[in-house]
Amino acid sequence: MGRKTVNFSIEKIGTAYSVYKSCGWLVQGLYHKNGFIPSSKHFLKCPRAIGFPKIEYSNCKNFWKRVEKYQIDTLPNDKGILNFLIKNINLAQYERRIARHKDRLELYWRGIDKKFYKFLFELYPEFKTKTIILNVFSVPYGSLCGFSSVQYPAKEKLEGNVFLRIDMPEEQLIEGIFSALLSNSLLRHYSWSQKEAIIDFLVERFLKGYKKSQPYFKTTRILEKQEINKNLLRNSKRFIEKLSIPLDKPFKIQKQNISYFGKKLNQIYMPIEKEILQQFIDKDDNILSYDEIADIIWKDKSNEQFSLWAINKRIHRLRSKLMKEGMPKAGLMTVRGVGYYLG
Repeated sequence: MGRKTVNFSIEKIGTAYSVYKSCGWLVQGLYHKNGFIPSSKHFLKCPRAIGFPKIEYSNCKNFWKRVEKYQIDTLPNDKGILNFLIKNINLAQYERRIARHKDRLELYWRGIDKKFYKFLFELYPEFKTKTIILNVFSVPYGSLCGFSSVQYPAKEKLEGNVFLRIDMPEEQLIEGIFSALLSNSLLRHYSWSQKEAIIDFLVERFLKGYKKSQPYFKTTRILEKQEINKNLLRNSKRFIEKLSIPLDKPFKIQKQNISYFGKKLNQIYMPIEKEILQQFIDKDDNILSYDEIADIIWKDKSNEQFSLWAINKRIHRLRSKLMKEGMPKAGLMTVRGVGYYLG
């Protein structure tokens, strides 16, 4: 049997890697496409929020062009960017929380490591003979659980990394470890969302035997959730504008044709649905209030005929049609107490 080691760390380089990875996802449009919200403000235990430090990224030459080359699930390798992030990210306000989070993870792992390896080897016996080194970093920024995959199965010695955000429960560690071990091979046969569903299934199956286990944040559940915080959206918009990154918008109108990531939408939309879509796209913040949607549906009779139930049904049908075009369920979300947001 090969040696198995899990190292827990509070080193700053872990946060630098996490931010680097998140910047790569951001500039490639992957967060936007999958319904995640980049933000410079922390919304604790908000899994859809991706935390970024407030630093002047433009002070690093060609920063966004360089991070755009980042390949999903690998370990970022531009040493200049890593050194820039290490130098400029200030962790002073998080030091105690990072240390406490690391201690909780170590204690948690000591109680389940043997059971985890037994579970892993029953499913993937090929891991039993390999030397596996996993480095787990407690970080205040980035996605809720980032990682870099091991290069499976080419080598006998496999090394991967997990970047676990400090507002996440200890159970999220299991997702990170499964992701680091399996993502590389799963992505050869499945899409990103399918891969995440498989990881969620494995985590849930492993945790099922723990009666005291706390719920963890499932990626599939995050993607399905249809409600978002308006303050988070506003902060994200200001943050993106300040970065001045040329991000492609998912929806565009060209010669009265609406396209989603360059693909023209099928002509299956009712005139009212097209008008709602156009109003979403035209709005600077992509948010339509219930009253604005009512005005589109009922025109000058909206005050008399207003029905929240009818608005919800109309948006539900529109969402279903857009999902057939490839939009994730979270692409059209409810803004609590306000209306709807088209991502």
